Amino acid sequence: MTKKYYSVSPVSFVLLSIFTLGIYEIYWAYKNWVYIKERDQSSIWPFWRAIFAPIWYYSLLSDLAKHSSTASTKSAITRLFLAVSYFITSALWKLDDPYWLLSFLSFFPLLPAVLSIPMSKDPKVNKSHLMFWGMPAFLLGLPIFIFSVLSSINYFPSTSIISGNKMWDKDIEFLRKEKLLKNDEEIIYFYSAGLLSIAEDGQFISNCCIVSYSQNTEDSTLSGYYAYYENIKDISVTWSSSPVDDTVVTIYENDGSEFEAWLSSENKGDKIFVEELKKRWKASKNSDQT
Repeated sequence: MTKKYYSVSPVSFVLLSIFTLGIYEIYWAYKNWVYIKERDQSSIWPFWRAIFAPIWYYSLLSDLAKHSSTASTKSAITRLFLAVSYFITSALWKLDDPYWLLSFLSFFPLLPAVLSIPMSKDPKVNKSHLMFWGMPAFLLGLPIFIFSVLSSINYFPSTSIISGNKMWDKDIEFLRKEKLLKNDEEIIYFYSAGLLSIAEDGQFISNCCIVSYSQNTEDSTLSGYYAYYENIKDISVTWSSSPVDDTVVTIYENDGSEFEAWLSSENKGDKIFVEELKKRWKASKNSDQT
């Protein structure tokens, strides 16, 4: 049976919060609510209070202020500020790339509560705690955290369509080296479904044309298709019907050839891409007529 608040060192708390992508914060809250339930013989549900930790954080701070002699949150205003801060930082994951990364800072408003709980004097307890959480967090959470950061800053292909000015120079140089992008050509919107590199596949619209390319699985060479706006006869779109499906844009050229571009629907990027594509296509037709 839990006999006291759940203690952990601040350093361990911060690292485990980051490397478990916030899961450890829920576990920490759960363990403390279990203690409170047992101590007060109450009918609260620790699991749900942990799942909705940002909503119940003020209550947890109030309990700590009342029962912990080392609590640094005696002021109701301070508790309210910390609770609101935790609620806001926990909700930042809904932001677009890369701003959602700010949600990893959700541990900050929790630190005063962590610091108010004395560490266990038994080194075996602290060691077993780190062995249980530390190694899995390092082996599994750290790679996921690094991948998430690099993907959000577009070093790895983003899961959504991005504007050309957000692309890394290495990716621009790759497209030019593969003769998919001319030196005087400017990318407007770009998308790649590749996991670690845009070399796997990609599609983009530039100031002159639309390009779609993919990597051949047999020899890793690239197959590229492009159409200048003035050479496009028609454009058809099959919109994504679910978050896991891509929008498919079919380009019909004047010479009878056709090809497809597959676009992510995340953040409605496919609609922005198609709108810009059709605007430039229609502008090229109007200039031909004049």
